[in-house]
Amino acid sequence: MPGTLDDNTYSLSLAFDAREAVKSLKALRRGGHRGEQLKQAIEDVIASLDALNTGSRLFGHLSDASSFQSYEQIQTLQEVQAALSDDRLTEKLRNVITDSGGVPNESIDVAIQFFTALQNRALQRYNQTFGVGVY
Repeated sequence: MPGTLDDNTYSLSLAFDAREAVKSLKALRRGGHRGEQLKQAIEDVIASLDALNTGSRLFGHLSDASSFQSYEQIQTLQEVQAALSDDRLTEKLRNVITDSGGVPNESIDVAIQFFTALQNRALQRYNQTFGVGVY
């Protein structure tokens, strides 16, 4: 079933946001600091994952600039979560934005892996929306 332009835009937007998070995480791993944009991106992911896992309000606690404002974006998040199958994913993501000292490298690595997978899946959806892309 062909997608709409909105579906395509949502997927591309999610891919860009995930890519920005990966860049910020790599800078953090090299000794940089947690920027507000990275913190907000991770908080939105955690809120969405918690809602998916507990059945609470899915769009209740997201920021205005959240990457998860459409069904397609939430579905992409759910697919990536299922593919990674890490029971401690939200805990590890939360470690990245916690202000208690240094961030464990394991948490940063998991966050990079997660956001890279999110970016890749969003780009895959973007390419498939109109039947283009590499299969």
